[in-house]
Amino acid sequence: PSMRCVASSPVLSSRLPFTTPPTQRCSTQTLLKNNANGCSGPVPGFDGRKFQAACNEHDKCYGTPGISKTQCDSYFKKNLLYTCSKFLPNCYASAQTYYWAVKIAGESYYDAAQQAGWKNCAQ
Repeated sequence: PSMRCVASSPVLSSRLPFTTPPTQRCSTQTLLKNNANGCSGPVPGFDGRKFQAACNEHDKCYGTPGISKTQCDSYFKKNLLYTCSKFLPNCYASAQTYYWAVKIAGESYYDAAQQAGWKNCAQ
């Protein structure tokens, strides 16, 4: 890892209560390079675009060097449930489905994002 990785304040969605923690992270410019692609897979009967901000925050968390997968997944779940509580009160089952999908099947995505995050940090 490069010394260009520095502590910085979050530059992420201010609408969500849980954003990527300001621990070891890259510069703002590097963080913005991280690829956030929304919610990768649909849940039948639910419009996943409702969770777009939470999914993008989760993607950014995965790509932030030094953040654990467990921490990213935990914040993801909290953001999904927050979204339901504020905007979509009938979506809790879908939120749980999204959370368990990343918890169970997200390891390879996390590993790839961490690798890319450190690579971007070194540039």
